[in-house]
Parts: sequence; C-alpha cells; structure tokens
Amino acid sequence: MKNFIHEIHRRSLWQVLGIYLAVSWIVLQVVDVIGNNFGLPDWVAPVALVLLLIGLPVVIGTAFIQEGMTAKAPEAPPSAAADDGGVVPSAPEPVTGAASVLTWRNALIGGVISFAVLGLVGTAWVVFGGARIGATASMADGDDASTKAVAVLPFTSVGEENEAFRVGIHDALLAQLAKVGELRVISRTSTLEYDGTTKNMRQIGEELGVANLVEGSVQRAEDMVQINVQLINAATDEHRWSESYVRDLSAANLISVQGEIVRDITRALEAALAPEEALRIAEVPTENLEAYDLFLMARDHQQRGGNDGRTETLPLLERAVELDPEFALAWAYLSIAHSDYYWFGQDRTQERTEQARQAVDQAFEFRPDLAEAHMALGEYYYRVHRDYESALTELAVARQGLGDTPELLTTLASVYRRQGDAARAADVYRRASELDPRSLQIDGNLGQTLWLTGEFAEAERIFDRLIARAPTFAGAWTNKARTRFFVSGDVADQIAVLEQAREAGVEYGPFGEWNIFMATNRPAEALAALEAAPDFIPQQYGNIPKAFFAAASLTQLGDTAHAQAAYDSARIVLEQIVRDRPENETARVNLAFVYANLGRREDAVRTAAHALELMPRDAFIGPGFTRSVAAIYTTAGELDLALDQLEAIPEFAWWGNNFETDPLWEPLRDNPRFASLVERDRAKRATLRTTP
Repeated sequence: MKNFIHEIHRRSLWQVLGIYLAVSWIVLQVVDVIGNNFGLPDWVAPVALVLLLIGLPVVIGTAFIQEGMTAKAPEAPPSAAADDGGVVPSAPEPVTGAASVLTWRNALIGGVISFAVLGLVGTAWVVFGGARIGATASMADGDDASTKAVAVLPFTSVGEENEAFRVGIHDALLAQLAKVGELRVISRTSTLEYDGTTKNMRQIGEELGVANLVEGSVQRAEDMVQINVQLINAATDEHRWSESYVRDLSAANLISVQGEIVRDITRALEAALAPEEALRIAEVPTENLEAYDLFLMARDHQQRGGNDGRTETLPLLERAVELDPEFALAWAYLSIAHSDYYWFGQDRTQERTEQARQAVDQAFEFRPDLAEAHMALGEYYYRVHRDYESALTELAVARQGLGDTPELLTTLASVYRRQGDAARAADVYRRASELDPRSLQIDGNLGQTLWLTGEFAEAERIFDRLIARAPTFAGAWTNKARTRFFVSGDVADQIAVLEQAREAGVEYGPFGEWNIFMATNRPAEALAALEAAPDFIPQQYGNIPKAFFAAASLTQLGDTAHAQAAYDSARIVLEQIVRDRPENETARVNLAFVYANLGRREDAVRTAAHALELMPRDAFIGPGFTRSVAAIYTTAGELDLALDQLEAIPEFAWWGNNFETDPLWEPLRDNPRFASLVERDRAKRATLRTTP
C-alpha cells in the first residue's frame, strides 16, 4: 500500500484527479442547464453522473500506466544525438496489453462518444415524444391527469403599493405556466374568486378539479423584488416544494424569474418541458420596466372585460408601446383591445378597424413568430371582418405557440359555432371549461351551443349548475327559461322559470324586464317596465331611443296611434345611425321594422334586403336575423317574401321559431306553407325530453 501511494505521488495522479473532478462538475452543470431549458427527460442527469463515475477509474488507470510508460522510456545514446550519420538507435519495442488500450486518445474518444450518445438519445426522446408517451399512457389510466393539473391562487403582497404588482405577476406567471403543454393550468377567472378566501386547500382543489395548488407572495422595494412560491398537495395540504426568489428590480429579471418559477414547478410536478416551450418561456418581451408594469396593469383590466375594462385597457397599452416601440407583445394585445372596442359597439368607425390592423402589423414587424400576434390577427379577422376561415388559420398558429388557453379556446369555439360546426364548438368550449371551471361565460356559451346540437337536457343541466354557483346570475336563469320553452313550446313553462328567478333575487333591469315580458307575450307589463329605463338604451351598434321598444309593446296592445308616434321618433334616430354606420346590418333591420310599421312598404323591403346582403353566413345568430327580416316582410304585407325567409332558416335552428304563439306571425296563420313549418316544428318538439 505504501508503494502504491508513493507511486500516486510520484506520477502526479493528484493533479489528474483534480482536473477530472473539476471537468465533471462543469459537465454536470451544463447538463442541468440544458435539461431545464430544453425539457430533457429526468434520467439524463443521473446517467451523466454514472458515466462520469465510470470514467473516473478509467482516467486514473490511464494516468497510472501512461506515467509509467514515460518513466521507463530509454534515452537515446549521446553519439546518436551528436552524429548525423553514425550510430542509428534501435526501434522501440511495440506497446501491448493494457498500455495499448489505456491511452489518453482512447479515453478522450470514449468520453466524447458516451456523452454524444447520451445527448442524441435524450434529444430523440423529447423530439419523438418518448417523455410524453409515458405521460399520455399514465393519463389514460387516470393516474397522471390530476397530478399534472395545477391552479395558481392569487398572490398576497405586503403594502398597498404592491397591489397592482402582485396581480400583474400572478397573471403573468399563469400565462407562462400555461405554455407547458403537459400541464393543465386553471385560468385566472376561476382562481380569482379565491382571493382572500377562507376555504381550505382540499375544498379549493375539489372545486377546481386539481391535485396541486400554488400559493405565493410578492414584495417590491425600491430596487429589489422578492417572490415566495410554494407548491401544495391539495388533498393533504402538504408542501411539495417551496422557494424564495430575490432579484434586482428590472423587466428582464421579472420575466426571467417567472421562467425559473415555471421550470421549478414543472420539475416538481415531474412534467416534461419541451425545448420550444422552454424557449418561449425564456423570451424577454421588453427591457423597459415602466412599459412592462403598464402592460401587466392593462392585461388585468383587459381580462376583467366589460366597457369599463376595455376603456381602462387602451391608454395603458398605448403608453406601453410609446415607451418601448418594439414591445411586440403589447402591440398584439393593443390590437385585440381595438378589435374588442369594435365588436362590442364602443366604436365601430373605420379608424378603429385601421388601428386594430396597424397594431397587429407592428407586432409582426418586431416579432414575426409571436404566437400572441397570430391570436390578435385571428381576433381581428373574426371580430372586425367576420372572416371565419382567416380567423381559424391564425388561431391555429397561435394555438401551436400558446397551447390551450381559455381566452384562445373561447374565440376558437365561437368561430366554429358561427360557421355551423356546433359539435366541434361544444368540444372546444368543454376544453375551455376544464381550464376555467368557474367561468360563467364559458359554461353559458357551452349551454347555448348545445341548443344547436339539440342537446337541450344537457344544456339545462349546465344552466342549473351555473345557477347553483351564482344564484342571481340573470343570464343562466334566462337561458334555462328559454330552454324550457324550446322543448315544450309552452310560454307558461318559460314564465315559471323566470318567476323562480325573481324569488331568488335576480334583477334584470328595466330593459331586461321588457325583453322577458315581450318574449312571453305580456306587452302591458313590458310597457310598464320601460318607464324606469333611460331615454336611450345602449345596444351593440349604438344608443336606441326607448320609443322604439315602447312602440313594439304598443303595437301588440293595439294602441296604433301612440305606436305610430313612437315609431316615428325612433325612425329619426335610426336613420342617423345608418348614415353614420352604413355597414351595420342590425341597425338597418331595426330601421326596416320601423318603416314596415309606419306603412312605408318599399322602404322597409329595400332596407331589409340591404341588411341581408350585409349579414355574413352565421349559423349562431343568422337564423334569428333571418326571422327578423321575415317579420319585417310579414308586417309590410310581403307574405311570400316572408315565407321564403322562414323556409331558408336551417332546420337545426327550428327551436327558436316560436311560430305558434308569437303574434307577429298572425298574417301567415292560414298559409299552407306556414302551416307546414308549424307542423315540422311540432313534430321535432314532440321527440324532445328535458329535465323537469
């Protein structure tokens, strides 16, 4: 043993060992970084460690033998060194045995080949889906689906000055985490209701359908930010992982730490992070901290929605791109904000449509591959131009980059529904509901879509779930009442549900009450409800005078004189709206209805026909629009034109016809063509069953 240690010292093996250990540490660090950023399988790092351990005795053995070979090598005779043409030294003996194998050249080649094979296998595993195949199999068995589902609860903060920041960081982290395809991440809408909740982790997990919850807190000082995050097992309330991140305050650091948190959560959940996902998470959209703060605030308002939310969103995003003109992500969401302004009727001018297009063009100029820019362009095609095919093309590209997010899926489902592909739309709405299980809007849209597929019983169950979740949600009660009527054809069933809504404390407002009373053939109550309404009632395309709605009630009551006066007051306003917005088909339909009731038959027919030309193919609202035009023709005495329109309504939309009880169709009662439609709808209704 003493001789062996003496040989180690003599042959400088300590230096070789030190160098090898240093290189091994560097290799393991590189493997760890690459694995985290490119989603290599978890076994790569342990295999690399094993290879390095195997290499250790090989390197020591090589050093031992090669040092010994150097010590034993014969020196050339002095005469040979001095005499150019004299004594020729004998040839060295050939190297055999271990000395021929344990050479530095062989050791280096062996190490390079080993790690090259490891890298190739790991890359192939990711590229060809090895990691995901295993995950898919587990999910199919029902084991992995819940363990890969996670909800990020609203963060807490210290001090009111951190309030906007903690909301923004929570939203941004959710968006980043949703880019991991192997995770099912519950969206912001569903998690926001747990802000400050007293519910325990198990209850929250059950309500959201997840096994994992993320809690966190943020604190922002003058030039530092601290984010504390913990991953919790919802069933046991046990901490699976936690970490504290302290960084210098900058936009780049805020964004990079989000990526680090996402990678840590993904690793803790034993999910795979694909290389392209890692690259997207690592992207830094802006270096300007003020612009990034404004962007986070804007996204908060944008996701809250409503007229107020849209109004707050625009100036924040406009200021953000002013501070950083190359902030492509902000440009993309600014385009969406402009498209929403147009779609929801806040501004339907040509200038607004141009602003929406210019903003998305700016996003593409600075980031041609930005997934959010493709989503914005899809929204633009859908909301501004109702170009459904182009919208689907862009949304498909966006989905590849963003994965499944409720925001994108809801738009995608809406486009499918308007195209008439109700079954696919329902499937996409269901997927969106899985990611946002507490969203009233998504489930409400799903229920309405099931009308198109004829699944009325399932639609009513969905509306009942919404009522159980939000007992005073007026939309759920109204849709349940309509579902009952669609199935039975009896207005009394519809009224019964609406009375239950009143008992539950639902408030519809004056205009909502008017709609309900008119839909259930109660014009006197409808007229009374309008007394509390403002003089102008906001609609998607403009503010309509109350007189227009009062005139419809007065007509049903038979008060022709007062109805005519009210229609003429409405005519003046509607004509101005049509002049200002000639492309708006809904305003034209209402104006045509006014003309028909004023006895201006030619104006009514011409205006209605123009509205039909403007109306794009739309399987969702199209049948109702066609019925409105048919009602105009009926009122104007053009019965054949009216029947042409009624017969053109797709058969799947029969449930909305209300031919038997609506007094608008009274002039058609004795017409054989109309009688045939009534019998068809009656036969279809007889085949339906719904829950009591």
